[in-house]
Amino acid sequence: MKKEQSLLLETIYYGFGRFGSKIISFFLLPVFTQYLTTADYGILELINTTKALLVPLLSLELFKAMYRYLLDKSEQPWKIYSVSINYTLLSSLFFLFLLLIIDISGLISYKFLWLVAAMCLLALFNNFHLQYLRATGNVKAFALIGIFSTVISAIVNIILIVVLQFGYISIIFSSALTSLLSLLFIIFYFKTYRFYKWAYIDSPLLKKMILYTLPLLPNSMSWWIIHLSDRYILRYHTDLGALGIYSIANKFAAIYMLLLTIFYNAWQTHAIEHYEDADRDQYYSKVFSFFVFFQLLSIMTGIIIIKPLVSFMVEESFASAWVYIPILMLGTFFYGLSSFLGTGYLSSKKTSGAFLTTIYAAGINLLINLIFIPHFRLWAATFSTLIAYFLLFVIRLHDTKKFFLIRLDWSNFMAGLVLTITTLCSVLFFHERISYSIGPAALVLWVFLNKKQVKSFYYLIRGTRRKDA
Repeated sequence: MKKEQSLLLETIYYGFGRFGSKIISFFLLPVFTQYLTTADYGILELINTTKALLVPLLSLELFKAMYRYLLDKSEQPWKIYSVSINYTLLSSLFFLFLLLIIDISGLISYKFLWLVAAMCLLALFNNFHLQYLRATGNVKAFALIGIFSTVISAIVNIILIVVLQFGYISIIFSSALTSLLSLLFIIFYFKTYRFYKWAYIDSPLLKKMILYTLPLLPNSMSWWIIHLSDRYILRYHTDLGALGIYSIANKFAAIYMLLLTIFYNAWQTHAIEHYEDADRDQYYSKVFSFFVFFQLLSIMTGIIIIKPLVSFMVEESFASAWVYIPILMLGTFFYGLSSFLGTGYLSSKKTSGAFLTTIYAAGINLLINLIFIPHFRLWAATFSTLIAYFLLFVIRLHDTKKFFLIRLDWSNFMAGLVLTITTLCSVLFFHERISYSIGPAALVLWVFLNKKQVKSFYYLIRGTRRKDA
């Protein structure tokens, strides 16, 4: 029980930082959609998609190696920190040089090009330092910085968008500013500069770290294909307004994705720490069962309320986004299960498996997008994501058996899936009177089928409270 309580506490800390910060941004949607158009959101979606591609390419995912090796404590922390930062500085300088050539040659004509570049680089270095806090046990600080950054971002955005009416560029500027402030705070408050040695490159250590992350880089690129590549294909076949609608749909689905990320951040650490335990399979299976129960519980709840929630949260021009959200939410269910299983590759340091399994799903996703988006537009993008995540879950469920064995009540799992799909179909295809009867009934039945899980979680919460006291 101690391991479960520790995992719950860390999930709560991450939740304060990630969910607390994102929920503030989420509740600003009524303000932003009033002052920004669907085309503005389409442009922002393309910028964020490009940022998500650039950051792992520039860093070679070295922050993941830094996190893993700091947890191992096999090398001195200052060496790991210095090698990681110095390599990233070199790659960033090379990126800026290429960008200068591109700007001068006129290959890309965009007036905010350098601001977008600054946003990407600041996010990159800020992420390195946030991972450093995680690895060194400063989970509460990690959470507080997340909330602080979002409050600053919200204030800046309200001033620039509502008062000064600077448009969508305000969001890019505020993102760069908050990353800078967060980065400076970590460097000077936690005095990470004391661990930094200028121009220090430990070639054997850097080689070890790169060998660890190299399989993760194509894995991240594959995730990018599944998550975001459809934006470029949609832009080619639709207008910015349609892309803006899809962006809003994904922002609602991203709240659920965020819940998964919060848990995953805590679970990743615990999975690595307890990988060699004798009761590993039993512990992993127990956590996985809890994970499935709460995922489906939250998805069914979200599907039931999504239509009125979207109507309340956004302007009328964005309201049609609601129909895509239930499918995207179901896709994130399989994404969450795949991520859970993916910790096996990190724990065993056999990260090539993460790449191989993800690239299969990414290939299917890209193929569906290329074939069907020209004909079915947003629906094709939505279903391709769901199919890719489902396939990834099936592949990893089989592949990770060499690392650990998940024992799950599959009849209960299928019952939950059927109830979720039933709720989804009732919302999409039936009148509200019918859907508002079917959805809550399915939700109650799912809780009843998992009353043991609910009872166990209750005692877990009570134990955690005693521990805090």
